[in-house]
Order: sequence, then structure tokens, then C-alpha cells
Amino acid sequence: MSAPLNIGIELSGSELLNALGPHGAGDLGRALDASGADYAVLGGERDREVPLASPSPTVTGALLASHTVRVGWVVAASPQRDHPFNIARRTASLDHFSAGRAGWLALRRDRAAELGLGEKSVWTHAPADASTLADAVLAVRKLWRSWPRESLDADHAVALEAPVRIAGHEGVFPTRGPLNSPTTPQGEPVVFWRWHADAPVAEELAALRSADVVHVDADALDAFLYTSADVLDRADASGEPIRIHVRTVWRDTLESQLSRWRAYPHVTGITLLPRAGELHAWFADGRIARLAQASADRSEQAITLRARLGIARRIEPDLSGNPPAFETAKKVAA
Repeated sequence: MSAPLNIGIELSGSELLNALGPHGAGDLGRALDASGADYAVLGGERDREVPLASPSPTVTGALLASHTVRVGWVVAASPQRDHPFNIARRTASLDHFSAGRAGWLALRRDRAAELGLGEKSVWTHAPADASTLADAVLAVRKLWRSWPRESLDADHAVALEAPVRIAGHEGVFPTRGPLNSPTTPQGEPVVFWRWHADAPVAEELAALRSADVVHVDADALDAFLYTSADVLDRADASGEPIRIHVRTVWRDTLESQLSRWRAYPHVTGITLLPRAGELHAWFADGRIARLAQASADRSEQAITLRARLGIARRIEPDLSGNPPAFETAKKVAA
């Protein structure tokens, strides 16, 4: 039996607008739901090029989520443009709206909306590198956890045991919080990261464990697995493995490549990059569905993106030692 592989489709702004077609989001959403893909990535091209078209990934994700019940929505955002509080709020809102099917692709920069800053940031003088992005990811994770949904439980005793807490992040992006959105149906969105093969390797490796899923370009995969072997093995040993998804176009050699990639223990998925006009052809000929069926162990009962990808929510960051954001009713009554 083939090792199960999760399947993503990355849609650039131009491809997304072309795919919407005359019937809009409904047709595209239903086609993606039926395609066998586990998730779609929106806005992923923004850190490498100035896109020809740049619809908001989060807004577009919310629109398409309203027409789907299965496929996950991974939206790109960068702390170069958006403060981690805004990223946390928007991605958590999408996760609620989609019933737990949201992910965040953490980008170093957003060339679609740089506001004339070039390589600089709106929020910090720190460089747009892996360590800065890792700090933003940690800030976002703390904010996601600052308002436990258990605090809304109808049982008052349960609610009192889950106070809203200060996020209390100190770093490149200090933020107090709490977030104005409770924890989501899957706990928190899934964090995706992109490996930059041309960046300093030590910095890349130091930040790698910030993510749940790392996207690696197909032509850089072998070098990446060799370079990161120790980090990946230690992540496995910790009980919080890093999942590797290979970004690739659909080549004639894809089937043979898949056989090889399935043999790599850390590779658990692929993200397909449709070229102009390919997406509707993929829907029409059913090739993504056939690819999905080749992974017989894939769970079709999973509702949330986290469950579909088989990724448990992390233990850290643990906010239980942080002060409550508000006085509890018990304390006020006393």
C-alpha cells in the first residue's frame, strides 16, 4: 500500500481569478471540494514576485469557505505588512468561519502590498528573515491561545477554570493581547512555512520548528532533507514532527517522483502548482481524485484541516502561567 500523501493546490492571484470563471466562487468551491485535494493555498506567490493580480487571501478564503465543506484554506500573510495581532485575528476568524479548516502560510514579505517599503517592515527594523518570521509565528500562536473557548462554557465552573489570559509576548513583535477571538474548532489554524534554499542555512534551520508544515520546492528537496535531517529527527523525537509538503508542477515524471518521495519518512504531502489553464483540466479529467485514491490510508472522515493532515495541536506556547486579562467573577464577588 502506498504511503498516504496529503494534497494541496497553490493558486496564484491570477490563476484564482481565472478559475472563478463566470459562475464565481460556488463552482470553484464545489470543484475543489470534489477534487480530492486537502487544502488550497491562496497568496503563496506574494513573497517571491509582485503578482499581476492580488485578491486578499483571507477575504477570498472566507468567500470560498462558504461554498465548501471539505477542503482547507491556507492563506498567506506576512508580518512585513500585518502586525501579528492582525494576522492572528484574521486567521482565527477564518478558522471559525470555515469550521476549523484554516491554515496560515507565514511569509517573510508581501510584495503585493509593500507600501513602498521595499525590504523593510511597517512594524520593525528587524530584517525580513527566518528569525523575524519565527518571532511573529510565536506571537501569533500566543494570541490564538489567549482566549480559551472553554471560558464560554455554559457550566460556570468550567468557564472559571479557563480564564482569558495576557499573551505577554516579548520579542521582535511585542504584544500584550488578549486576542478578540476565542480558540477555534481545531484549537488554532495550522502554520505553514516555506523553506528558502537561498537563505543562510543556520538561520533557516533554527527557525524550522516554528511550523507545522514546511513547503519545499521539488528541486530543493534532496538537499533540504540532507541539511535538515537532525532537526527533523529531533522534532520527531519530541512528539511534534514537522511535516514536509513538496511544491511541484505536474510533470510527466510526477508518478515516479511520488514513488520516491513516499519513501522519505518526513514527506507527508505535495502541493501542486497549476500553470495557466491547467486547473480546470485537472478538475475535468479527475487526476487529483485519482492521486488521492492512491493514498488509501487518507482519512475522509476528518472535518478540520488539522485532523485531515494528522497534526496534533502543540503543547507550547503554554499560557497557563500568564496573568488573567480580566478579574474573574469569583474575585470580584469576594
